[in-house]
Amino acid sequence: MDASVRKLNSEQTTSFDIEYINQTMFDSLTKQIDMLFPTKQPFHLLDVGGGNGLYADKVLMKYPDANVTLIEPEHSLLIKNTDHPQKHLVEALFQETQFDTPFDIIQFNWVLHHFVSDTYSATKSLQLDALTRAFQLLNHGGLVVIFENFYEGMLVQNLPSSLIYQSTSSKLLAQSLVKWGLIPQV
Repeated sequence: MDASVRKLNSEQTTSFDIEYINQTMFDSLTKQIDMLFPTKQPFHLLDVGGGNGLYADKVLMKYPDANVTLIEPEHSLLIKNTDHPQKHLVEALFQETQFDTPFDIIQFNWVLHHFVSDTYSATKSLQLDALTRAFQLLNHGGLVVIFENFYEGMLVQNLPSSLIYQSTSSKLLAQSLVKWGLIPQV
């Protein structure tokens, strides 16, 4: 992998201390999981960017025989996880971690847009590499689950996502937003 991931600092990650998957979404997902594993056999889930662990806890409550590996680079979110004998915490970037065993399910819950590099092209490559790696880490018949915001252009396909990248990665714009009090100084 040529591009490196820009990590957010602890102050920036505080706004992600929330569980985004509501009960309706979870019920829809568990229907798919139940079809994939109809015998209720145990499965191993990798929760990429799992943060505070609320989603992992929800999975373990519904599937008490499952195992969840939660990978999260931000220590302040990782320490908010509750202990569970079948929840394994890894403090690292997904891109930099070696795993000993494959997974049955690999889940990205609103995390791919945080795989950002120095250019828009490198960012897209980084995200594609992460998805390719996820497929390589799957057991046969496994599942990659992605919850993400997609911004598609009507006339120019990637224009909205490119504009979002350019505006949020602009140091000049960031300085102005801090000056205007719209974002905290980092």
